[in-house]
Amino acid sequence: MAVMYPENPGRPGVDLPRKFKIPFSEGLNYTPLWLETKLDFFTPHGDGSRNFFKLMSQLGKWGFEVVKVDESIEVSPVFQQYYQLTIAQKQQMEGQIKQGLASIATSMSDLDLVKHDWRKYKEFVDYYIMLDEAKKLLKAGKRQEGITLRLQGDQSLRSVFIDQVDVHTGETIALKLIAPRWPTIIADFMKLEDEDIEQRAIKDKYGISEAEAVVLGAKNRLYMQWRDSLFKKVVEERFRSLTEMIEARKKSVIEYKNMVRPLMARYKLITQSLEKGSEIARFQKLAPYLPDAQAVATDTVKVWAWKPFAPSEKYKGTREISMLTAAWRAGFRHEEQEEIKRVLAKEKERRDLAPDEKAFLEEELVEALPLEPSIDNVIRRSLESIEKEYNVKIGPMDLFNARRRLLDRFKKGMRGVGGESWVFSPYFMMFELPIIRLTMKLPNGNEAEDFIADSFNGSMQSQNLIILRHLEIMAREKTIDHYIKQMLGEMGVSGQSIDEIERMETYKSAEEEKKIKEMKKEKEEAKKEMRDERWWPHQAILRKMYYFFQFFGINIEYFSTYGKYEFSRDRIEKEYVKTDLTPTFLTITNWLKHAFNVPL
Repeated sequence: MAVMYPENPGRPGVDLPRKFKIPFSEGLNYTPLWLETKLDFFTPHGDGSRNFFKLMSQLGKWGFEVVKVDESIEVSPVFQQYYQLTIAQKQQMEGQIKQGLASIATSMSDLDLVKHDWRKYKEFVDYYIMLDEAKKLLKAGKRQEGITLRLQGDQSLRSVFIDQVDVHTGETIALKLIAPRWPTIIADFMKLEDEDIEQRAIKDKYGISEAEAVVLGAKNRLYMQWRDSLFKKVVEERFRSLTEMIEARKKSVIEYKNMVRPLMARYKLITQSLEKGSEIARFQKLAPYLPDAQAVATDTVKVWAWKPFAPSEKYKGTREISMLTAAWRAGFRHEEQEEIKRVLAKEKERRDLAPDEKAFLEEELVEALPLEPSIDNVIRRSLESIEKEYNVKIGPMDLFNARRRLLDRFKKGMRGVGGESWVFSPYFMMFELPIIRLTMKLPNGNEAEDFIADSFNGSMQSQNLIILRHLEIMAREKTIDHYIKQMLGEMGVSGQSIDEIERMETYKSAEEEKKIKEMKKEKEEAKKEMRDERWWPHQAILRKMYYFFQFFGINIEYFSTYGKYEFSRDRIEKEYVKTDLTPTFLTITNWLKHAFNVPL
């Protein structure tokens, strides 16, 4: 299922839901019936590909922004040479990706083992840090804090000494093994201090027998030697080496992931037609070519091309340059502005921001497009269709970046970069070229191509529809990025980040549950349409009246004058379409016919 774009009512054979029907004054997506055609050229092998690349280059010279939005390939196994170059290459990449993911899993397992040892030695290092800090506190006159901290660190080390060192000294002298003789000997050992070495002093201080005092004095000397000379050095060296190993393992995991990323991207781009449910019907159309018995290969691609044109009316005149305007005038809501500023502030910590990003972060200003607000209700109503089609979330930063892409192209176009210069206008001519290239190898060894421009059409579109096109392109980019992250375990299968999954899987208090519900409610509220601050009060009434009559199938032009775009269908058809769109459409079709040596 393709993304549903809002259209102006009246196109034959198209009946969209109400939310996708827009009056001309809110936005233009108008495809005249006579600007849709099918071109089919049967050519020698190679001519179709050559003319396709020539067309893409020529569109750029004419000043169009050219974007590839979809592609797929299907090769019959009978076509061995082509099959080995495409589908077999994809299968080879599958093996490389599996091997890379196995290497990542092994590296992460090794990292977990090293981390386990590192945490153990980290505890020992903390005990020694406690002893050092206790000495500093005692020297500074903070006796109580110093004694408490010293006891905490020293008794922890004494426990380690008893459990892991002294227990191996022998049955007759190990503290744990002679405890039946002196039941309190381990507790007495834990009370000892560094100065408790002489047996008489120990006997008098703790009120124990002389024999026990002799054992405790000897054990205390051995403990301090082990603590200060032997174990401390081992802990410091081992902790350092484990830290180095952890960093090395982390780097290896990162490198393995970076090695697999380009493989996954290439693998995802080689899409077979039968993997896409929407392409099965199209593939079935190839049945007359006998793909199971003949050497047949087909590849499809959809190309969008658009560029602005200047309206003819004086009152719809355009500016020649962009200027700064407040973000709220561009259509950004308060919560969206705060989210964008938060993201830009985070980006500022790792890179220098562009001038327009600095303007938004510091003064909440954006460069203006030909008509504002550019992020309007037409865009907001259509976001859900894009999100469902690509299973991604479109946030405030995506809206900001979509405007930036269009602005950057305006800047290049106004300087004449990339072909003909662009006028600073909110009206665009947009062409969609769904192209099918069928390659055949005949039994006699000859090869041929069938180049089909299926449903090649031209339409007139407004600025907000072009921003929606940019948002769909960004959603496609996100889909590939999410696919790679999900395969590498950096994102959940349902699209949540790892942090979100952790929060979902852990216990949440009633207060946290309440906050989550409030956040969901705020998001639902944010989806509601915004009121254009520039509307006069009567325009809201006109809008309601338009939808009222539209419900009964009555189109009264007067009630569609509330928006910022052209509202007269007759003027659009007789002037814009006739003088700008139709001649350009005929120029492209005639260019294709000439390229394939077809009489005009």
